[in-house]
Amino acid sequence: MNEVKRLLDEKFKIKDLGKLSFFLDQEITRQKEGIHVNKIKYTLDISVDRGMLAAKSCHTPMNKDIRLNFEQTCTFVMLLEGFFT
Repeated sequence: MNEVKRLLDEKFKIKDLGKLSFFLDQEITRQKEGIHVNKIKYTLDISVDRGMLAAKSCHTPMNKDIRLNFEQTCTFVMLLEGFFT
C-alpha cells in the first residue's frame, strides 16, 4: 500500500488523510464483517434540499436482507437519480 501511495504522490501530489470516515456525505466504517456505508447524512441532506424533512413517513414493505449485485445497484442508483432530478 505504501508503494501505491508513493507512486500516486509522485504523479499527483496526494496527501494521506488516514482512515476513511466520510466520503460524499456518507459515513464509512470498517467492521470485521466488511465495510459499512451509512447514508443518514446524505438522506437528510436530500430531504432538506427537497423540502421533505417534515414529510410524514409511510409503511413500505421491503425485504431488509436483499443483496444487490453491481448491475442491480447501478440500475437502482439511476432510478433514484431520475426521481430526484
